[in-house]
Amino acid sequence: MSFQPVSRTFFILSLPRCRTAWLANFLTYEDSYCFHEGLLNVGQIRDLRGLFERTGKSIVGNSDCGNILFLDQIVNEFPDTRFVMVERETDSVLSELDEMDGFSDVETILRGAELLKWAKDVYKPMVVDYWDMGKETCRSIWDYCIGTEFDETRWEMLDGIDMQIIPDKKVKQMIKHRNNIESLMQGVH
Repeated sequence: MSFQPVSRTFFILSLPRCRTAWLANFLTYEDSYCFHEGLLNVGQIRDLRGLFERTGKSIVGNSDCGNILFLDQIVNEFPDTRFVMVERETDSVLSELDEMDGFSDVETILRGAELLKWAKDVYKPMVVDYWDMGKETCRSIWDYCIGTEFDETRWEMLDGIDMQIIPDKKVKQMIKHRNNIESLMQGVH
């Protein structure tokens, strides 16, 4: 397995159902790798460094709605990291989650929305609108996070693809990583 020092990191901040899987796919290309829900693979935020280095890529990120819970720890571990926030109306998120049969924890979503407002003021992330993932917005995200030449052909290939979780598989993944989740949650205030 190849280890490489990571020269640039980034984290996508959002509520659930805000294109984190799509962004992870989009931002994984050539010298970059973006985890989707990479927090499931670690028990402590400091363990992200090793996870990132094991990719063998110099530019690594994590697109994960859970990032918002650990911002102070992330900044402590990655002081020069970049944040991109995907903004979407809370009611729209709750409505979509409600359609997914039981995946709607209103209190958690409302807490996440408040944390995103706080993070916007404190960490000054690049902010993008959920409804605008057009070419120019994606080019801006790419430039900010990756910094290499933007590949329009790749963007065109991904444009219009709607990635969805499969609830049963998601539950199995969370059960599989239960120890990591419990360990991480001990650090949430």
